[in-house]
Amino acid sequence: MKGERVPEKDHIIRYVGKLHLQQRSDGTSRVLGSGFEIRPQDQGRLSCNWLEYFKGSLAWQIQELRKIMSQRLTLRKNGALVMIKVDDMITSVSAEVLLTQELVVLKDPLEASGRYPADPSHAVIANFPSLDDPDSERVRDIVADSVSRLFPTKPP
Repeated sequence: MKGERVPEKDHIIRYVGKLHLQQRSDGTSRVLGSGFEIRPQDQGRLSCNWLEYFKGSLAWQIQELRKIMSQRLTLRKNGALVMIKVDDMITSVSAEVLLTQELVVLKDPLEASGRYPADPSHAVIANFPSLDDPDSERVRDIVADSVSRLFPTKPP
């Protein structure tokens, strides 16, 4: 399972903090490309979660992801869980930027470690350009534009 591709018809979820959200005049939020900034220690792999790992309704899937993600991250109430269809993201980036290697979403389940429980839904966006890559900002902006839906970090 680890290292296998997440099906392109499926979705990923990523937590984005309030600094990476821009309020629109209509009260909705827009995700900024900075919400997909990669750190040097990430080695070209951006952390996310595979939504369809959990079977059931979308509401139940999001509920399960909130539970599992909150055990490893601090999900602040003014942040958001953002949903991206894998194929939309990869197609959009490929159409606009010529990367050395195409973005790919890989299953990357995390084992239990110390105080952290296992996270079987964990995944990574691999081959993500580093911050010093001239295409990095453009790729982050395209990925942000691929966000199809935002969910609150806490149940309504």
